[in-house]
Amino acid sequence: MRYLRLRQWFGEMHSTAEAIGRVYFEEVPRHARVDAAPAYSGSMATLSAWCEHERVPYCGVPVGTIKKHATGKDKADKTAMVAAMRGPGA
Repeated sequence: MRYLRLRQWFGEMHSTAEAIGRVYFEEVPRHARVDAAPAYSGSMATLSAWCEHERVPYCGVPVGTIKKHATGKDKADKTAMVAAMRGPGA
């Protein structure tokens, strides 16, 4: 069910957003837990299939790059990331 919900969410975002020009996702080079690998693989398969079907380019981005873009520090902790995502004054 999780992959069907993910695909549905992509569709909802695609229909409500002005335009989705590109999808960026967190690139995970390896999995510390064995049970995480199948879930990540399924999510990646769903994401790539949706993007290919809709002809939307997609690209994996390393975690440090995402953190640096959001907070200015590539090793930001979770608290700093949550604050950055909530935005100023939140």
